[in-house]
Amino acid sequence: MIKLLVFPSCSLKLMLIEKTKEFVTRYNKNHEEKIYCPMIEDMITRKYADQLSEGNYADDYPDIIIQAGYKNLFTPECEERLEVEGYMNPLEEIYKDKNKTYKNIELEDPNRKKGILAGSCSVIVVNKELIGDIKKPTSMKDLLSKQYKGMLTIQGHNNNTCDMITIMDVYKKYGREGVMQLENSIKEFKHFSWVVKNISNSKSGISPIAIVPEVFAPFLSKHKNLEIIWPTDGSPLFPLFITVRKDKYDDVKEVIDFFAGEEVGKTLSDSYFLSINNKVDNGDYVNKTISWLGWDIINKSDTYSLIKSLERELVEKVNKKNGIELNISQCKNIC
Repeated sequence: MIKLLVFPSCSLKLMLIEKTKEFVTRYNKNHEEKIYCPMIEDMITRKYADQLSEGNYADDYPDIIIQAGYKNLFTPECEERLEVEGYMNPLEEIYKDKNKTYKNIELEDPNRKKGILAGSCSVIVVNKELIGDIKKPTSMKDLLSKQYKGMLTIQGHNNNTCDMITIMDVYKKYGREGVMQLENSIKEFKHFSWVVKNISNSKSGISPIAIVPEVFAPFLSKHKNLEIIWPTDGSPLFPLFITVRKDKYDDVKEVIDFFAGEEVGKTLSDSYFLSINNKVDNGDYVNKTISWLGWDIINKSDTYSLIKSLERELVEKVNKKNGIELNISQCKNIC
């Protein structure tokens, strides 16, 4: 049996899980060794994610793991299992002729354990009515300025998590000091669906500036009072990772080829997850700088702890400003 776990982001979940279900059905009809992927039957993936992050699967870890962001795949417990049981980046050959979108981005993991199938970017959205005569920000660095105090909304869940893709991008570029300056600008954490629904409504009480996934830019650009801005110092890349058990690589090559192939690549790209497949048209990103956190930071032994500690500190500070008590037990990293 081939064990497959897929943890896509919210904006990608329905389409990628549906594609996975179609493929698994076809594959299992034509192969003696079947694929087991619980996500195609149960979209509530928390229990599988927790098992992954805690490194406590009763039997062997899955043969293929696909996950968006720096979550469960990067906990010390999971990293130890990946190392002990032997996992690899299955995309090294594909990277030799990768999509031109990633021409200037080093995707290859020096540790050769994880690969990147695709990545999405974010944009700055400004409500021109609410921001008034204040100069609109054109970069992530601009958002660190005191003039934007309490004017920014970023992604978060239930006041106990925040968008650590954006935060870690600021950390890489401008250090811990930059992160604390950004905290001064943050008014609140809201799920992007709420932001998209309310950012054009100048009477909704929303802040005048927000950071949202690029997938919502076409919809938001229809509103005359909104301006969509690509950060000049680079839009943070939200990666979709893959790792595969070394001793199963030959057995699962067809599965890898599916996820890295043109069909899935187009599905990813249509959802603004830019595919690595060179046959996929991701759109024009020639003049759009993409900011990738990089393996040097990701592969440091304390990066996961850094992400969690920064997230907790930011959430505590922003909630305190808003008179909200943080429930530590509910903190789950959403990046």
